[in-house]
Amino acid sequence: MKRFTAILLSFTVCFILFGCSKNSIQKSKVSSHSSSSKKDEIVWVTDKYAAVDGDLVEKLNSLLKKRGYNFRVSFKKIEDNWESDSLLPTIMELKNSGQQADLIYSGVGNADKTVNNYYDFVKNGIYTDLTQMLSTESGRAVKNAIDDKIWKGITVNGKIYGVRVQGYVAVPAALGFNKEIVNKYHLDISNPSADLWDYEDMLKKVYEGEKTNKKFSALVLLTDLSNNCLMNYDAITKAIGINLMDPSAKAVNMYEQDYVKKWFITIKRYRDLGFICDNPDNYFMRYEGYFAESGTEGSGKYKVNMLFRKIGPLYAKQSAVNHAINGIASWSENKENAFEMLKLCTTDKDIANLLVYGIEGQNYTLKDGKVVPNKNDYHDPINQMFFANNLLLYSSPEFGIDMSNCKEYNASAKESPILGFFFDDSRVKKEVKATDAVVAKYTEQLWDGEEANAEETLAQMQRELKAAGIDKVLDEVNRQIEAWKTVNK
Repeated sequence: MKRFTAILLSFTVCFILFGCSKNSIQKSKVSSHSSSSKKDEIVWVTDKYAAVDGDLVEKLNSLLKKRGYNFRVSFKKIEDNWESDSLLPTIMELKNSGQQADLIYSGVGNADKTVNNYYDFVKNGIYTDLTQMLSTESGRAVKNAIDDKIWKGITVNGKIYGVRVQGYVAVPAALGFNKEIVNKYHLDISNPSADLWDYEDMLKKVYEGEKTNKKFSALVLLTDLSNNCLMNYDAITKAIGINLMDPSAKAVNMYEQDYVKKWFITIKRYRDLGFICDNPDNYFMRYEGYFAESGTEGSGKYKVNMLFRKIGPLYAKQSAVNHAINGIASWSENKENAFEMLKLCTTDKDIANLLVYGIEGQNYTLKDGKVVPNKNDYHDPINQMFFANNLLLYSSPEFGIDMSNCKEYNASAKESPILGFFFDDSRVKKEVKATDAVVAKYTEQLWDGEEANAEETLAQMQRELKAAGIDKVLDEVNRQIEAWKTVNK
């Protein structure tokens, strides 16, 4: 990943992976567990990037004891690359070998990610049905803490098998502007457009004015660029999605749409014009998924004060809602305690903030109710993706975290026409794999604007998608959507 981008990403809150802190790399030691179950211990199987160093785990267990609970929590990291591969084989191996696992994390998905570990786990008997547990007093507390749109999105055949840790139903699409540059050139960002081509004059002005700065980029290309281009689609495979503006919910080849093609052509044009500099030390504009109105990115010479402006409609997408879920292992002998731990992560502010920010007084301090990280021993807030309901988090301008308006965003978010729909690719698995490969082959270069001829590359991509069987996949997706709509009228 480009140097400046890596610095920025470690301080943003969105569906992009945070950079790992020294805590998560140096301190985290995960022990293996024998086949014998420990009744007083909850084993939480989680992502390899989770920041669960010894100090944090000790503090968590001390807090649980103080609250009167008779169980401890340990963490077991799984090494699979969940960005592209299913976790199912690894989890099945745990189950079949009899290794203790009480809570299991499903992984975070991106808009173009077709692997859905949550659905895989449900289909293959990995997760426990929580429907009855959620009707108890503790269960109702969990249900009330999470937006109804999320429960709708993770309900499979009328049953719920997990709890989504991320309390927001959607991350607002936004544009980030360098505050210093905005003021320097007296730029009007009060009414931002969602469309990249509407910024040519502004980018040109900044580019011409900063020509002497060889490490400056008028536009920064991040993975959020693709998310913003496709924000009007709910992705089902890497190539196929439904247009959120279309109530018919008919699936289409997203990369065949004129709007998407125009983005690629515009990115190529901006690179040719010199607006895009790789590995910049400073920049003017980037697309982002963001809750806050402002924030500070990076540190030292790479520090950038940002202004964020929301763009486009906000939708609760099925492709986002049914990821980042923790469920109880079907073979767990500690189901009651495991559910209680899920409840605490979902409803207990102290535990949520401990898991995400680390230990108060050691990893951070609170100033006016906001987290100020200890720069010498900060705890990367990556754990908000894995364990804790982030609606409970203190705000932290330095980490770019501010959930104060999140409930309002949740309430205003429209539901995707396919919220609650899970695509079963068993009939077209070969074609899905082939079409996914075609998209992966071409889109990175297209998003970077590095193809010599974007239009011809898109045409070649379409020819290969046809040969790979995209029409067959589209027919199967639409057949299943129609059947789902009949049952879920």
